[in-house]
Amino acid sequence: MEPTATSLSRTYSNRVYPDPWEKVLDYRRVREYAAENPNTGRVRVGRPTTPVRRG
Repeated sequence: MEPTATSLSRTYSNRVYPDPWEKVLDYRRVREYAAENPNTGRVRVGRPTTPVRRG
């Protein structure tokens, strides 16, 4: 059985995210937003109020 990204992420513990896979999904959303908005600065991308699509 090959490990999946989901199962591999769950081998790490995290105090902020109950499920480490959620952290991976957040990271992917931020990377996608940054790629779609290349002129947006890193501070704005990193703010929690930045409109990042979910789901």
